[in-house]
Amino acid sequence: MSFLTRQLIPDDAQACVEIRREALERDPFAFLSSPDDDRALSLAFVREGLANSSQATFGAFAPQLVGVAGVSRDVKIKAAHKAHLWGLYVTPAFRGRGIGRSLMTGALGFARQLPGVAEIHLSVAGNGKAAIRLYETLGFVAWGTEPRGICVGGEFVALHHMILEFGTRAA
Repeated sequence: MSFLTRQLIPDDAQACVEIRREALERDPFAFLSSPDDDRALSLAFVREGLANSSQATFGAFAPQLVGVAGVSRDVKIKAAHKAHLWGLYVTPAFRGRGIGRSLMTGALGFARQLPGVAEIHLSVAGNGKAAIRLYETLGFVAWGTEPRGICVGGEFVALHHMILEFGTRAA
């Protein structure tokens, strides 16, 4: 099965909200947000974010939206050398086909072209073994673990913090 990966635009907002809701409901341990508190379930918020040139959300289509990954630059002046990856999700029926890697490639490419960005950060649940393997194959290394970083229904899971350094080209 073939798929197309591209940066999402404001016209993709509805599909983006729908897959985000699916992600939060299907994989609650994979995200710090929940359906009750996630701003990315607001159509207006998503549309605005997709129009913002300092961040990007990439989507994989087959032909419907089956995966997403977002990346944004830190807004604080002293931390503007950092970008953050967030929200990587692939619909279960489409996993294992290279979609996650394709989404990550798009997000990393976007982050690398942001002036002054020297590194990208992400957090991943300790039980997300496939995600951790993907991130490691892309060059991410763990720099710390929060032992009880996520709690869902009274169950705790560690949260691993990872970094990929692009170099020393800070502004």
